[in-house]
Amino acid sequence: MMYSEFIEHSNFTEQYISFTEYTTFIEPIYMAADQIPTKQEFIALLRDAFKALVNPVVEKAMHSLSLEDKLMYLECGSQQVQEYLERIDFEARKLAYQYLKLMLTL
Repeated sequence: MMYSEFIEHSNFTEQYISFTEYTTFIEPIYMAADQIPTKQEFIALLRDAFKALVNPVVEKAMHSLSLEDKLMYLECGSQQVQEYLERIDFEARKLAYQYLKLMLTL
């Protein structure tokens, strides 16, 4: 599956999942799957993994921010808070990729 197809079918943005992230993590999982699912099935599995693993971690990270940090982030888009949340989100996505890799190659 090509990156453009992935972006189109998954509705993820290029800002959220970059070409580098796609070629480093997602495409190798798709290509190595023992029972190769359809593109739509693969994307559904990825979305399910994100819902189970990424979303709760990011929500917890947001919840753990101080009230001051939350206000700064909402009012002026604090770069420090943004970078913190992006880093947490990326690490959680890497866990989701590892989970999906294990599930599809067993």
